[in-house]
Amino acid sequence: MSDNNYVFIYGSLKRGYHNAHWMTHATYINDAVTSKAEYEMHATSGMFPLVVPGDKKIAGELYAVDDSVLKALDLLEGNGDIYTRVQIKLSGVDALCWMYVYNFPDTIPLADGLEFLVDMQDLVQTWLRPEDYFKFKV
Repeated sequence: MSDNNYVFIYGSLKRGYHNAHWMTHATYINDAVTSKAEYEMHATSGMFPLVVPGDKKIAGELYAVDDSVLKALDLLEGNGDIYTRVQIKLSGVDALCWMYVYNFPDTIPLADGLEFLVDMQDLVQTWLRPEDYFKFKV
């Protein structure tokens, strides 16, 4: 098995979140941030975030995955329909990485009430589980 693909994840696939089981056969490398402020994250009514073009950096996790995991993630994310897998640069990472970007930035199904997004310094956004959000905001 060759882990020759790098995937940057920013939402429910992260360690400790409800879709983390999809990453069971992936290798966690480290936490990471997009190198350029050219995205924007939104919380959705489905309790997961999505990323669209914008003017912020995104915080998440970097993984090495093999082709079978990448194919499974493409199916989960609806690559080509709901999301498009694009190559990006991460701060401090030499290799190009894949990230899923939402295809419909003008029709975002926003969450009612609290968005579990935190704008951190340097225009970096991250997504937190509800229980972590309240700890972070205190």
